[in-house]
Amino acid sequence: MSELAADREQAARLRRKTLSQQVSEYLLDRLRDGDLKPGDRLPTERQLMSELSVGRSCVREALHALVMMNLIDVRPGVGAIVRNPAEDSIPDWKVVHHSLEDLAVAEILEARIAIELAAVGLATRRSTPTDLNVIRAALAEHRRVRNAGPSAPALRRADLGFHEAIARGSHNSVLLSLVTSLTDAFEHLRAETLNRMGRTQDRVIDQHQEILRAIEARDVEAAQSALRQHLETGSRLMRKAESA
Repeated sequence: MSELAADREQAARLRRKTLSQQVSEYLLDRLRDGDLKPGDRLPTERQLMSELSVGRSCVREALHALVMMNLIDVRPGVGAIVRNPAEDSIPDWKVVHHSLEDLAVAEILEARIAIELAAVGLATRRSTPTDLNVIRAALAEHRRVRNAGPSAPALRRADLGFHEAIARGSHNSVLLSLVTSLTDAFEHLRAETLNRMGRTQDRVIDQHQEILRAIEARDVEAAQSALRQHLETGSRLMRKAESA
């Protein structure tokens, strides 16, 4: 990959992160580098807003995440203060960073389930014969890629293609945009883990087939139940892969 392509990829990754997570990571970097030491006061909300060009809510969410990690205290009339390790053991920075991602992943999964349940419900009611053919083609492509051999990026694209096809069948452009955005964000945070999950693709494809059958039968309850089970199973498999 060329340097320019690498820079563009990095820029795309940053855009996908939530602004509050970017603020959290910025502060974590300063803590990690020793720029902010125990007892130091963090920049004020206004200073962070100006320096990072973000809104007040993003700054407050980032500070709340660090409070939950026991890394800072927010004291009325004083501001945010870096905690002293003597008061409470500060965990390893890699663990802290991963924990922040876990918070983001949990919220993304929760949102993804809610959004995709709505999308599959509408797709079951609204999808045209053409829409159904697109969903079938996406499933066929997933099988083709799986049979062609292990290629994690290709498998993930095929998986995403199936979910996008369902969202398109909902005939709701907002849902389509949300499904794509949430899936992209989730995959960015857990790319390495998903790369290790190629062996689970047979199960994923079977679950996709079950979802498709329910859509074809115009059974909204069955389609939503199958989709929920699919996403929750994927979450369990992901946690298992991470602990392996």
